[in-house]
Amino acid sequence: MSPGAQREAVKGVWEGADISSFEPFLYPVLKVDLLLRRRGRSVLLGGRTGRELSL
Repeated sequence: MSPGAQREAVKGVWEGADISSFEPFLYPVLKVDLLLRRRGRSVLLGGRTGRELSL
């Protein structure tokens, strides 16, 4: 998503809001699918900490 598109999205959500700076960053995220017999779930883990991420 471009900075201009993000700026428009923020303005649409919060009246009078604007983005003062835009700096993309990279962070490793791992998606883990846990399966046991017929049950399963997906978990997102932080690649640096190994802890579950809640988004």
